[in-house]
Amino acid sequence: MEALAKTFEQIGGEFVTPLTDIKKTLSSVKAFVFDWDGVFNNGTKSPDSSAPFSEASSMGINMMRFDYWCRNSDMPFLAIITGENNKAAAEFARRECFDAVYYQVKDKTTAIEHLGEAYKILPSQVACFFDDVADLSMAKVCALRMMIRRKSSPLFAQYMRQSKLCDYITGHEGQEHGVREACELLIGINGNYNERIEARYNFAPHYQEYFRQRKLSVPKFYTFKDAIVEASL
Repeated sequence: MEALAKTFEQIGGEFVTPLTDIKKTLSSVKAFVFDWDGVFNNGTKSPDSSAPFSEASSMGINMMRFDYWCRNSDMPFLAIITGENNKAAAEFARRECFDAVYYQVKDKTTAIEHLGEAYKILPSQVACFFDDVADLSMAKVCALRMMIRRKSSPLFAQYMRQSKLCDYITGHEGQEHGVREACELLIGINGNYNERIEARYNFAPHYQEYFRQRKLSVPKFYTFKDAIVEASL
């Protein structure tokens, strides 16, 4: 574990929580939820487009999901929780066979509560990936908190260290594939990163079965009105 921690510290990653404790928490995680703006990208948008994503982060999520499947013989629950109406997030969720997208949800704890109501997933079973102030209500209740770094917010990073509202701060920003970094860490914790990569590039039989099961997931879309409701995007 010490060598793994050093590998990530060398690229600028910070462990707010000791790696051994992160590993213990990860063993209880059943769901991975992601903010969008600033997590998969630099958060820049225009009236004509929504913030994009990278293939590097996409592959990181896929491999993290495969690792979970190998260890648990089951799929983790994957969701995007965004405060905006984000078409790129919706298309990503469809392509990557996520389970849910929550959009226009300003208080993200409502989405975490809905996971319990609709899917029987407790906050103590959720890992979240986030980057900014609007995500802190979610980070406060989730079991495992992976913060995507933004170098322009040094005081916010300082606050996060002091308040311990995150467990790991990536060395890389959203547009630099910070999600990929966080996913690689969560795979590496279990000591079988090489095995997972080899199964993927050899398209091993168990990877093929995982991928077949992955394709069965079709995302549901939810938005917030007076409460979380199923919608379309």
